[in-house]
Amino acid sequence: IRMAKIKKEQIRDYNKFVSFLKKIKIGNYFIIAVGGGIIYGGFKLYQTFSKNLSSSENQLINIFVYIIGIGVMITLFGLGLILKDFHSFIMAVLSKTLWKIKKNMFTFSLIEVKTDISLFNDIFLTYLLLVGIAVPAIAAPLTMQNGILEDSYFMSGSDMYINNYNKVNSSIRNEIEALPEVVDICNVSQVDAMFGGRQLNLLVIQNASDFYNTVYKPSERFFKNWDDIIPQLDNEKEIIVSSNFKFFFDISEMKYLFNDIEVKIIDEFDYFPIIYPYGPRESGGTPMIVLTESNYEKIEESLTIFGIFGYRLLINVADKTDIVQFSSSLEEKYNLEIINVVEKEHEIYQSNLPFYSSIVSIFVFSLLICTISIIFTSMSNPLKILQRRMGKHDILKKMGIPNKLIIQMSSFELFMIGIFPGLIGGTAVGFTITEIIRRVLRSLREEMLPNPIQFPLVVALMIFLVIPAIFFSIFYITMKMQFARYQPMNLE
Repeated sequence: IRMAKIKKEQIRDYNKFVSFLKKIKIGNYFIIAVGGGIIYGGFKLYQTFSKNLSSSENQLINIFVYIIGIGVMITLFGLGLILKDFHSFIMAVLSKTLWKIKKNMFTFSLIEVKTDISLFNDIFLTYLLLVGIAVPAIAAPLTMQNGILEDSYFMSGSDMYINNYNKVNSSIRNEIEALPEVVDICNVSQVDAMFGGRQLNLLVIQNASDFYNTVYKPSERFFKNWDDIIPQLDNEKEIIVSSNFKFFFDISEMKYLFNDIEVKIIDEFDYFPIIYPYGPRESGGTPMIVLTESNYEKIEESLTIFGIFGYRLLINVADKTDIVQFSSSLEEKYNLEIINVVEKEHEIYQSNLPFYSSIVSIFVFSLLICTISIIFTSMSNPLKILQRRMGKHDILKKMGIPNKLIIQMSSFELFMIGIFPGLIGGTAVGFTITEIIRRVLRSLREEMLPNPIQFPLVVALMIFLVIPAIFFSIFYITMKMQFARYQPMNLE
C-alpha cells in the first residue's frame, strides 16, 4: 500500500510538471529573444557607424533606428503574448478564490468567465499593446523635445546672445536695448582663475537685476528659490557657488575668506545657465562661483587670473517675437555674430539626435496599427461572445434574467477582465519603454539634463478614460444590436 501511494504521488507530481511545461509556450520567449537580438544588433550598428558618418550621411543612421524599432515591436508583441497567458492564469485563480469567499453577481461574472477566458484575452492583449505603444509614442517625443529645449536655453543663457560683446560698440549696445522687441539685456563673462592652489571658474554678471530679467529661469528641480536667490547677488560680498565648492576648499560654513575679504555664500547649485555643469558635482569638476562685477572687483586681487573668456551679451526678447527672424535682422543690421536658442536646439537635433523623426514615425505607425486592431476587435468580439454563449444565455433567460441584464453582465466582464487589466499592464509597459528610451538617449548624449518623463494630463485622460469609453461603447452597442440575431432557441 505504501509503495502504491508513493508511486501514485510520483505520477501525480510528474503530471503536474508536464502540465506546467505545456502551459509554457516556448515560442513566445523565442519571439522576445529574436526581438532582443534585433535591438542589440541595431544599437551596435548605430554605435559603430554614427561616429564615422559625416553630417550629410546622418540619414543612414535612420536605417539602424528603424531596425531597433522593429526589434522593440517584436519584443513587445512577445511580451504581450506571455502576459496574455499570465492574465488567463491570474483570472482563473482570482475568480475561483473570490467565488469561495463570497457568492454574488460580481463573483458569478468572474467565475463564469473562467470557462471562456480566451474571448477576453484578445481584448486584454489589444489594450495592452495599444496603451504600451501609445504611452511612449506620446511621452518619449515630448520628453525629448522639452529636454532639448531646456538644454538649449541652459547653454545659451537666454533667447539669444552676442558673442564677444566686449568688442561691440557701446552705442550699438544701447540701440539694441532700446528696440521694442527687447525686454532686457545683460553682459556676462567667465574667468579662469586659481586660489589657494586650486582651479576656480567664475561667472561674472553685470548686475543681479538685469541678469534676473534677462537670463533663462531654470525649473525648480534644477535651481530652487531662483526668484529669491538671484536678486540677492547685488548685495555686497554675496555669492553663489557650485555644490563641489565646499569640498574643494574644505569649508563647512556658508562663508569663505579670499585672503582678508570674507564673502557670504547664499546658495549652492548643480546646474546653472551658461556655465551649465552636467549633474551633481560634490567631488568632480572645477568649482564655480557666480557673482556680480562689483563683488568680483573686491576679490580680484586675491585670485591668480589665467584668462577672461566667454564674453556674452544676453538678450531677452518679448514673448511674441520671432526669435529667428529678429536674430537675423540684428546680424544683417549690425554685422554681429548672434546665436539664438532655436538655432542651438536645431544644432542639437542634427548633431546628437538625427534619428528623432524616425523614432516618432515608428511610434505613429505602430499606434495606427493598434488603433485599427482595437476597433476591429471591439466590433468582432461581441459576435464571438454571442456565438459562444448561446447556451449560457439561454440558461440565464430560463432563470428569469432579462436580455438587458445579460448584455450588461457581458459588458461588465469585458471591462473587468479585458479592458481594465490591459490598461494597467499597458501603462506599466509603456512607461518602462519610455524610461528605457530616456536612459538610452542620455547615454548617447551625456550633457543632457536629467529631465523627467513628460506626460500631459489631457493626454492621460484621453488614453485612460475617453478612448476606453469610446471602444467600450462600440462593444456595448454592437452587442445590443446583434443580441436578437443570436437569440437563444427554446429547448423544448
